[in-house]
Amino acid sequence: MRLPARRWFALACFLAAVPLLFEGLASSSQSEATSVYAVRTTLGPTGPVGSADTNNDNNITASRVTSGSTRVKVVSLSAFIGPTRPGDHFAVAIYADAGGVPGRLLAHSASTAVVGAGWNRAAISPTTLAPNSIYWLAYNSTGSADNLYYARSASGNNVWSGPTAFGSWPNSFPHVAGSGGGSFLIYATLINSHASPIKARATATNKAKIHKPAVPTRGISTTPTRTPADGLQGCRFQRADMPLTVAFCDTFNTPAGTGNRSGDLNGMVWGTSRVNEDVNPGQGIFDAWWPTNRVTCGSSVQTRPEHDVAICNGQMVEATTDGDNFSVLAMYPTQPFDIAGRTGTVVFDVSADSAGPHAAWPSFVYTDQPIPAPYSNHPGIATFARNSFGFSLAASAPCGPGTTGLDEVFGTTDYRPRDLNVVPVDPCLTYRAGALNHFEVRISQDRVEIWGADAGQTRLKELGYIANAGLTLTRGLIWLEDVHYFADKFDSQGTHTFVWDNVGFDGPTLPRDLHLDVNDALTPNGNGSFNLGWYAPDPSNGTPLTLHVPGATHLAQASGALATLNFWPTDTSSLLYRVNGHAWHTLAWPYPDAHTYVWRTIALPLLVSELRAGTNTLDLEATKGGTTVANVDLILIGAQGVPVR
Repeated sequence: MRLPARRWFALACFLAAVPLLFEGLASSSQSEATSVYAVRTTLGPTGPVGSADTNNDNNITASRVTSGSTRVKVVSLSAFIGPTRPGDHFAVAIYADAGGVPGRLLAHSASTAVVGAGWNRAAISPTTLAPNSIYWLAYNSTGSADNLYYARSASGNNVWSGPTAFGSWPNSFPHVAGSGGGSFLIYATLINSHASPIKARATATNKAKIHKPAVPTRGISTTPTRTPADGLQGCRFQRADMPLTVAFCDTFNTPAGTGNRSGDLNGMVWGTSRVNEDVNPGQGIFDAWWPTNRVTCGSSVQTRPEHDVAICNGQMVEATTDGDNFSVLAMYPTQPFDIAGRTGTVVFDVSADSAGPHAAWPSFVYTDQPIPAPYSNHPGIATFARNSFGFSLAASAPCGPGTTGLDEVFGTTDYRPRDLNVVPVDPCLTYRAGALNHFEVRISQDRVEIWGADAGQTRLKELGYIANAGLTLTRGLIWLEDVHYFADKFDSQGTHTFVWDNVGFDGPTLPRDLHLDVNDALTPNGNGSFNLGWYAPDPSNGTPLTLHVPGATHLAQASGALATLNFWPTDTSSLLYRVNGHAWHTLAWPYPDAHTYVWRTIALPLLVSELRAGTNTLDLEATKGGTTVANVDLILIGAQGVPVR
């Protein structure tokens, strides 16, 4: 029997849990058959988490909400559920108001398995809500009796029925057995009721603007992929806003290399860069990179760039030998990721078996420009992006052996780095050989949430969140990185292989950049390493460094152009550059600090009018002292058009 008054229980670990916030999604036209909605929001409390309710099983519990000033449709309901037993299920519904209590049933979900403590979502048939009207969001469950939570605020109203068998949703709300103050943590996800899927119509005008070149697409998808029941297969978006529009998903089905620096990755879709702190122009060492042993499909294979990135058994496998130095191997999809006016979600799987911050670890970075090897300030490497957000998965304490978590979390604004304050929630993940960890990163300008699953598992835990993140970018590129810091000094990860899979993100599907590599120099050094880069002199000490960039095409579709590169300056000098023999351009030292003899990353603006189809030449100099350069690329912004679905 439901008691006439509510029993309130204090939360233990769940007071630290943070609800999933759903922000507005600003729409824009996309490629054919892509669903876009003009307005996206929620109705009902999304936090903070309060106390546990009682007697939720086989009993309908509901709390009152009031709709806003416009007509909207409910597409799903989410409830914050506490610890449950295996096999527990829940269901949710929405009722109209009848004089201050629930009345007519409007819609309900199917029985839905509880996937874990925290927010659980269930879809309902799209249901229109009238403006400025009262509705009741209802919940029923089977199994655990005390598994629905209140919002911490004392405001609101709630009611409960007499015993009602789970799976039964009466057309009229059953007898109200009791009522109380406060709101349950149940919210509805809404879309504008007037919005409808938009299709880009092929006209003579937009056919020219949305050019779709023939590129290899096997293993690459821009359609939503749901999780099979048997584990880590396909891009999974457990925390993404619904309805889901997937802008990018690569499952690495087969090798698709195009002969550039990206190895087996599709070079029309991925760019790859490598920097090592081992640079000594006086000794002829320009970004030294060592051959490595890559563990691929159960065998150890000795290889060197660009074959250190491979695809095997439907996964991307890459390895680095750091040569007792700090090194970064970075990979990025050339498809832009946009978070303007919304919270975007990035997903990826990786074998997150880092031995700690003085070993090898995977990292994630989101940058506003396609600059190579973006990371942070470490020995010999200060490749801060202009505007960015990033984190490393290298925590060794307090997680302990066999576990990992967040270590560095940082952002940059106008090349100025800052550490971001992370509120830990459930900070440690287990890793094990032969298994991948699944990660989902929810990013808006104001808030970032980082979620992960233990190795081989699907249940996500929130590692931590950044409130008031203050990110200064809304569109950019995502980077997956293999980072080393003299990884044999205290551990044995100086040569190490990471495995990646199922990389994707949601949001608008934007025109893809055309990324054209200058292949690495690969000149041997006497110590067994290879130079990846070259030396660009100052104007008084020799002829410019001249590099050739093949493959330029679809120039008419490019909205702009960049030359991107890493450089290792000996002075805070300006970079001088020109293309195809046109006039020299100058980029003054852009950084707020004066650190030299370290790697930097930069994007040099180009005039599309100075480029030509086919091979372009790029000349480089530095005004004082010369500089080492590596990872040189020509970027034609948006020139690949919207990807073919």
